Amino acid sequence: MSLFLFILHIKLLDIFIVSGPEGGIPDDRNKEMRMEEKPSVYVILKIRKDGRTLYTGEPERAIINGRRIRTKKIEVESLYVRLYEVRAEFCNYYNDFGGRGMDTINYVEELIEEGWSYRIEEPGTWRFKAEAIYRGDTLNTPGKESRWFWGIKPHVHRVSVRRSDDPVGWAESRKRLPYIWGNTPEQAYLDIGTDCADFVAMAYERAYKKKLLYPWTQARQFCPGGMYLRKGFYIVDSIYREDNLFFDSKGNTVRFKGNKDSLFVGPFGKFFGPFLFKLSTIYVERGDILVNQYHTTMLYEDKNRNGVLDADDLIIETLFDCPDTDEVGAWDFYYIVRYRR
Repeated sequence: MSLFLFILHIKLLDIFIVSGPEGGIPDDRNKEMRMEEKPSVYVILKIRKDGRTLYTGEPERAIINGRRIRTKKIEVESLYVRLYEVRAEFCNYYNDFGGRGMDTINYVEELIEEGWSYRIEEPGTWRFKAEAIYRGDTLNTPGKESRWFWGIKPHVHRVSVRRSDDPVGWAESRKRLPYIWGNTPEQAYLDIGTDCADFVAMAYERAYKKKLLYPWTQARQFCPGGMYLRKGFYIVDSIYREDNLFFDSKGNTVRFKGNKDSLFVGPFGKFFGPFLFKLSTIYVERGDILVNQYHTTMLYEDKNRNGVLDADDLIIETLFDCPDTDEVGAWDFYYIVRYRR
């Protein structure tokens, strides 16, 4: 969007990033947003012109440092405004407090917009830096240099975007964050990065607004995958895989919640052939936790809509990479774990 009134000389005083939903009043706080709100990020400049101090930017109003301000649309020759995404340089880090110590997380800045605003169109955790250049003067908001012991500092503007309010939606809102083996509680709470189990636990904690994090120590008894059962999770059943299907501890096909039909599977695929699998009384549903001895994931969806748990269905996970979806068949899972609501 262009800015309209042409002037010759201004002085740059300060620069801010604000964010908010379409049609709302954006502010400079870090925030959690739904995708349906059409989250956008804006640059606001504080300038001096003709002895007057004013703000300029695309939104007519904004809230900065708790104060509501109005902007004046201007266009200035040789004024350049840019928005950068600030993210971890890599997607895989390692904390070994008994050995080499904590990995240092370095950050990079990637130009995403030559202009005053950016519309976020993918779920995940986004961090931004704004830059303004005018006749040799440069102003920046905090960026990649703003790091401390744990990682990036909270005053680098953050917007975390989700598609739904259930645990899966909150897990999706942490995409773009790095995997950190043995992450600290600070790294989880400050949205710096997590290991696989904390990734799931934090999604549940935020969805249900209740503290669910477990104490991580090898001296305690854990469910496989690292979920500490005394903090609200329980094992539904053990499972195993044969070919493309998963079965419960009694040898019955594991169904998705709501599916009550028997399943025919033969040499030519579903509904063809002489084999009848009895569906389990045990069910899975979106958000259930699938674990093995080494890894914790969350069930994302029944991808092929056949009503049973099979290798083609999707999980959401983080393991040696930023969070993303993968097929259930990428792992041999041993247990279904569920949160006790």
